[in-house]
Amino acid sequence: NQANNPFSEIFDVNRPAVCFILDGSSDTDDHHATNAKHIEKVRTEAELAARNRHRIILGGKQGLNWHAIDAYYAAGGREAVVISAPQLVKKDAKGHAIIDDMDGKIAATIVAETLDERKTLMFAASDALVIGPGGMHTLDTIFELITNVQVREPILYRQGDTAFVKPAI
Repeated sequence: NQANNPFSEIFDVNRPAVCFILDGSSDTDDHHATNAKHIEKVRTEAELAARNRHRIILGGKQGLNWHAIDAYYAAGGREAVVISAPQLVKKDAKGHAIIDDMDGKIAATIVAETLDERKTLMFAASDALVIGPGGMHTLDTIFELITNVQVREPILYRQGDTAFVKPAI
C-alpha cells in the first residue's frame, strides 16, 4: 500500500502513519474541559504513535489535534503532517495562505482543494486511523469510513474506557 503512496516525495512513506480524526474546532478546550479524559486519551494515542516511531496525519492544528501534536513531540515523535482544506487555512491580506509549522513541529502541510479531497488524502497517507470525539466534520468522516468498502486501514474506536479495533477489510 505504501509503495504506491502519492506522498513519497514529501515524507518517508516506509514509516507507518496513523491518521487522527479529531475535533479541530478552536473552542475544543472549553467544550471538552468538563471531561479531561478526551484530551488524556488523545494524548495517550499520540504518545503511543511516537514511541512506535509512526508518523501522524491530522486534519488541522487546533482543538484536540493540537493536543495530539503536542503529546506526539513530547514523547519523541518526529514527523507530524497536517492535511488541510482551503477554507481552514488562514490567509494574509493579499490572500496568500499562512502556513504555521508550530515552531517546526509540523513536517509538512498539504492543502487539499476540498474537504472531500482532504479526507481522501488523509486516508491515502495513513496505515491506521484513530477516531476521537468531534463535531460534524468528524461524524462526516466516520460515516464515510463506515460506508466506503475500499478502506483498508484498521480503525481504533474508543467509547469511554473501552477501545475497539476494527481490522482491515
